[in-house]
Amino acid sequence: MDASTASTIKDLLAAPSTTFVLGIVASVIAAPLWLLLSGGLDYLKADLPHLAHKWEFKYIEPDGQGSPTASYEHLQLKQFGTHVWGTAIKPGDDRTSLTYKGRIKRRSLVMTYRLSNYSAVTVGSGALHALIADDDNSIEGWCIWHDRDTKRIESSPIEGRKVA
Repeated sequence: MDASTASTIKDLLAAPSTTFVLGIVASVIAAPLWLLLSGGLDYLKADLPHLAHKWEFKYIEPDGQGSPTASYEHLQLKQFGTHVWGTAIKPGDDRTSLTYKGRIKRRSLVMTYRLSNYSAVTVGSGALHALIADDDNSIEGWCIWHDRDTKRIESSPIEGRKVA
């Protein structure tokens, strides 16, 4: 590269508009690039659980009279490396649609969830922490949430299994 070309490139990079454009380009590609590198490289781990599938979660929550009763959610989980996310519905309850997101840490699944139509309040939000079975077909752990019916913090053991 000759001196005039180097000088032209140096002048171009020193211009405020070029710096601004380079900053915008860097900010646009930084987040997807980080996600690709942080999640994509996790696929190199042979022992990473594979959770992308349809699931059924079972937990205990108070019914309308406050008596403990079994409740179920049907989930569709997606996965990219250690990142896991998805949506769930409660069969027979058309007002309940939940959004899940979380991560796999070793053989443990750590997620947060919230009612899809309650984004601005804590009612309908919660978390779960569960151990993943060695065959990746089931989980077992605990969940905690801010219940929209009782307006209290509730907790329950949770069991999950992959379904066809």
